[in-house]
Amino acid sequence: MASHPDAEASSVARQSTKADKACLTFGPASTDPVQHSAYDAFFTSSTGEQILEVTIDEIGDALSSHVDDVSKEEAIRIVSENSDEYLMNLVDWSRENGYDDVSIQGSPLSKRVEDIRADDIGHLVEFDVRCTDRTEQYPSVFMAIFTCKQCGSTVEWEQSRSAGKLDKPPGCPSDNCAKKYLEYEETLTARDYFVDTQQAILQDLHQHSTTANPEDIKADLYNHHVGSVEPGDKATVTAVVRVIEKEEKQTDFFLQITDVELQHREFEAIELTEEDEQAIKELSEDPEIIDRLASSIAPKISGEEYMLARKAALYQMFGGVDHSNPGEYARHVIHVAYVGDSGVGKSKLAKATARIAPTSVYKSADNVTEVGLTAAVTHEERFDTSKWTVSGGALVRADGGHAVIDELDKAPDSIQGSLQEPLSEGTVSVSKSKVHAKLYSRCSALLIANPHNGNFDVYQPLADQIKFNPAVWDRMDIIVPFLNKADEEKDSDIADGVFDQINGDGEANVVSEDMMQKYIAYARHINPEWDDDAMERVKGKWKSIRASSGDGRVTIGPRQLEGMVRIAEASARARLSDTVTMEDAENSLSIMTTWMSLLMTDESGAWDIEALSGVTAAQRKPEDEMWRAIQFHDTGEGAVREDVIDRMKSRTDLDRSEVQQTINSATGRQDAEQDTTTDGAKVLFDRR
Repeated sequence: MASHPDAEASSVARQSTKADKACLTFGPASTDPVQHSAYDAFFTSSTGEQILEVTIDEIGDALSSHVDDVSKEEAIRIVSENSDEYLMNLVDWSRENGYDDVSIQGSPLSKRVEDIRADDIGHLVEFDVRCTDRTEQYPSVFMAIFTCKQCGSTVEWEQSRSAGKLDKPPGCPSDNCAKKYLEYEETLTARDYFVDTQQAILQDLHQHSTTANPEDIKADLYNHHVGSVEPGDKATVTAVVRVIEKEEKQTDFFLQITDVELQHREFEAIELTEEDEQAIKELSEDPEIIDRLASSIAPKISGEEYMLARKAALYQMFGGVDHSNPGEYARHVIHVAYVGDSGVGKSKLAKATARIAPTSVYKSADNVTEVGLTAAVTHEERFDTSKWTVSGGALVRADGGHAVIDELDKAPDSIQGSLQEPLSEGTVSVSKSKVHAKLYSRCSALLIANPHNGNFDVYQPLADQIKFNPAVWDRMDIIVPFLNKADEEKDSDIADGVFDQINGDGEANVVSEDMMQKYIAYARHINPEWDDDAMERVKGKWKSIRASSGDGRVTIGPRQLEGMVRIAEASARARLSDTVTMEDAENSLSIMTTWMSLLMTDESGAWDIEALSGVTAAQRKPEDEMWRAIQFHDTGEGAVREDVIDRMKSRTDLDRSEVQQTINSATGRQDAEQDTTTDGAKVLFDRR
């Protein structure tokens, strides 16, 4: 249940007695000449001092205890199905008794947005949703005063939800006046005639939706509910289902929010039966459970060489333990990248993980903008206001879940620098006009990219083959290379696997995607503690690798140590273990050292973390000399290339072709720029 910032006042509000809450459901509708519908009654001002928080169960208890022959269940049903009358009385009573706003939580009717029907109009319904867009806060007129110019009579006229001009009464309310035109009271300042308003787009959760693109709906939030959800937030909302006229004889559903309860879990939201838990525990007793689960990810893709990719994806879905402190985010999600030749199954494996993860977003970077991945501040035509709208992109919508970004190598330049914050901090910051927002994107990311020349070479720096911001690769816990090379033994295994699938062989050991999802959901409740031996093993291995740094090389950094920790914790969860043991430490070190040995080595085979950026220690030496040569010969209009080449040759053991390659590498990365002077000489500029 959403709580008001003023905790003390909110606590006072919750102390209302059972009898008081019973009164909320009694009494006839208002006898005032201007009847307030339940919808209008919710347009009440809030001073932010006292919020009446009441649940549908409390109303049911109170009503059944004060009215003969009415059971709690029947009372709840009556209130939920006749929300207009009862909610109106609730608001009237609460205001008369000193409360400033109302929050009503819960309903016996829980639905998906996609299942809303005409029979639900006017009913109180509960929904599990994700916010994808929201407007700024703005004041709305819910009751306008009109004054007759002829006789001076006034009338209060309730306003519809539609944007545009004010709704006007048909004429003067006085029986003694025939004037048909009334003027809006321009000097209206009374707070009771205005309401803080916000609109949001709420979408069914992926794990509950029957379609790949979950249904969404507009929702109105008022008073203390304004600002209670941001794009990317998941929430259980209680709302009255309403309709608004769209075109002649056509309407759209919308929700009038009465309560917002934020959720912060995804896998944990999956409901497990006793039979499910028993099956999960029996499955975990398999001593090869990690290999079995990994092999069940896209099992139709055959070949032992896929096990590294499968285990990376498996650990990613289990995730590490959240060690965050209040106000300090510590990344616990695991980021993985699949890089390599096309047509070798990268996307198929990734899509399998997206099916298993209950909240997953799949995007192809070749047809999406920066804001499509992160967030944007725009004007949204779907809303009833022209105010700025904050919209969450793929990484925001995947908050708490899993994001797959395919075709990363084809991403436009605007995306290059937009991924660092969400991958590191779990947030996306947007700022435009007067709107400043920081949205959550605490999701695991699986990035997929192909080399620009079509063939991936593990002996060449990753950054030289896939032109993308090297800082992104540095934030990956695991990078898996895929190669499409002929190998008789491997090809035989692939062929056997394909025909095994055709014949139905080998399926007995496969864990279904449904059971995988339940198993992971159960395991993510476990927060394993570290065994001392396991901790020392990981620390010792990391320090020993780092100690081999030298001669300009840094073999491994703190980010890799953090990755080792997350993967070991994921391994313990996969075994349903409360302890990170030596087995988990070895599992983590095995997968980490395997991929780093493939992609983080220099020309001599020594580990070098800078190999990911395309500049190894061996390359840095001649490059350092190149920069010195450019600076030495630069006259303010650049350094003549031939002069730089001659100086580099005289001060290194490199021949002319090697010097040329060093310069070309720097210009290819745009660290150096090459132009031609009027006399045809090529000159170099340092653009770092």
